[in-house]
Amino acid sequence: MIVEVFRTTVNHEHTARQLVHQLQGLFPDASINFDLEDCDKILRICGGCNPDAVASVLNQSGFECSPLE
Repeated sequence: MIVEVFRTTVNHEHTARQLVHQLQGLFPDASINFDLEDCDKILRICGGCNPDAVASVLNQSGFECSPLE
């Protein structure tokens, strides 16, 4: 299974839940979660996604998002 990991600037649980809901609409078969305890405010998407689309969703909501390598 493909796991994509992103560094974000999301820092509130409520916002993270809203973004997960939006991303689930784009990638309905993926498992999506945030780890806001991590210093990089990690977003994990298991099951495949388009990294550019993920970044676009977060950027449109006012957050930074970049793939973690």
